[in-house]
Amino acid sequence: MLRKTLFYSFLILQSLLIINVFLYSDLSNYPCKQPLPISNKFSIIISIFLCALICFVVTRRYKSDKSINNSRVILIASLILLAVQFFITYNIYFYTGWDAGWIHQTIEELSYHQGVLKPDQYYFFSRYPNNINLSSIFLIVYNALHKFNINGYFGLLFLSNIIVNIAGIFTYLSIFHITKSSIYSSVGWFLFVILVGLSPWITIPYSDSYSILFPILSLYLYLTINKENYLGWFLIGFFCFFAFSIKPTAIIVLFSILIYQISRLID
Repeated sequence: MLRKTLFYSFLILQSLLIINVFLYSDLSNYPCKQPLPISNKFSIIISIFLCALICFVVTRRYKSDKSINNSRVILIASLILLAVQFFITYNIYFYTGWDAGWIHQTIEELSYHQGVLKPDQYYFFSRYPNNINLSSIFLIVYNALHKFNINGYFGLLFLSNIIVNIAGIFTYLSIFHITKSSIYSSVGWFLFVILVGLSPWITIPYSDSYSILFPILSLYLYLTINKENYLGWFLIGFFCFFAFSIKPTAIIVLFSILIYQISRLID
């Protein structure tokens, strides 16, 4: 009963979000808003149509496919995707501003200028403490690459690409474990590539790309480990907490797992 309630609550919430975007997103004004050739309403209609079409084709043509695991094919495709990501990143990267820019400026100061920080940098980290752990990771990468005379910023970009790529692989494996269908899993991986793997955000070394692996890795562990495997539960908690220290919203995965476990106990 509780699981059904959670399912329908999630369905209603997603429907309300779509309705909200459909009705009000084109009317919203905010700084630096860019005019788009296609309205959000039209984009939502096209997206819903394409999703429905994919579901229809998959369920009609591949109902019998319930056992073949295309993990090797996905691994090869992921390596090709990684090469494409490197190519795109190298050709469109830039030194960004905002939070990612503050972090980059800070690690530059710590790595190359005897660690002298400005007062406003201390204020930035006191206001957004999750960036402290992320900056520490970046500083380790910077110092390691600096010993080999390699540009630290390039290293952060390429490491970001690798993390996103591995997250796509675990997304495929998680879907396959749930559905036992290589078709559904492949479609999920393909959607991941379109929405995340080839997103321009992979060229911004920040918490979005550096935390993306750990929630899906935690979900994969939850789906595959023996529920009496205490080491597995420890790793789930560790990965979720580590992701939380970089990007607080990543803790949602741990909450979801706990809510699901509690619902199973109640049912």
